[in-house]
Amino acid sequence: MAGLLFLAMGLHLAIVQTLAHSFIVYPVGGGWPADLPMLGAQTTALALELGVRVALPMALVLLLVELAVALLARAIPQINVFIFGLPLKMLVGVAVLAVAIPNLLAGAAAIYRFIFGAASGGSVAT
Repeated sequence: MAGLLFLAMGLHLAIVQTLAHSFIVYPVGGGWPADLPMLGAQTTALALELGVRVALPMALVLLLVELAVALLARAIPQINVFIFGLPLKMLVGVAVLAVAIPNLLAGAAAIYRFIFGAASGGSVAT
């Protein structure tokens, strides 16, 4: 599914354009750019920030579901938490992901375009 979304957003064309433009910005035999360590550090920081932005809402929702299951297990001790809690967490996780997919697609397209732009010599400023 991720591969189809990648193709549907036209990101395969962005990769080819980035590769072609990178030979113009950084010609073969031209040496390393002076700001390469800073560019690498900024790109790594951006990747970590974007990863946290994507994962944190899902982690928060699953933590709240875990808390609700724990409170339910405390209130009704006869419930088997393992049989009840795991399917509930999976159901809530899939539901949250289904609700968040439109925002994730728009965000992923912007992220990929930004990363390809930075790789082809554009700015990395956020």
